[in-house]
Amino acid sequence: TREASFFLGCDLTGWLTLFGTAGAAEFKPKESKSHGKSQFKWSAGAQANLWRADIVDPEFLAGTLMFRAIAEYAAYNFDDPSYSSAPEWSDIRVALPFSYELYVDNQDNISQTPYSLLLSAGPALSILDGSTKGDVSFSEKRNLGVMGAADIYLAHNLSIGFLVLYFDQATM
Repeated sequence: TREASFFLGCDLTGWLTLFGTAGAAEFKPKESKSHGKSQFKWSAGAQANLWRADIVDPEFLAGTLMFRAIAEYAAYNFDDPSYSSAPEWSDIRVALPFSYELYVDNQDNISQTPYSLLLSAGPALSILDGSTKGDVSFSEKRNLGVMGAADIYLAHNLSIGFLVLYFDQATM
């Protein structure tokens, strides 16, 4: 699949964020050469900052190192007549990224634009469960993968970014 989503998060504490996403996803059946029409997708999850350390010296590496845990439930439904067997599935994802946040000026100057760049990478787990209209069930062959992300914070509470999840031979 390919997908694009809007992310909205709420920091409950300094270490816990609840979030939701809404967007569109495109599905490409094995027998097809192209992705089909975009369909609505949504997800909900939580992110916990498990460890954090500020780097102040050397100055050119000044930033924050973090280890986080991210858990997310996502739902997909491709109810489209162009699919011979429209799939629907849910996906529970867990990722343990190591992150490095590099501030433009310093962490205390929240008026600087852009505020920071956050780079993340780490292992990911996906538990996918789905079926098609023809009542054919499917799941992953391999549910361990990797994730990578980059976020540009335009302010201390507003960012734009991308996330890549890769699972080799994801479904069967």
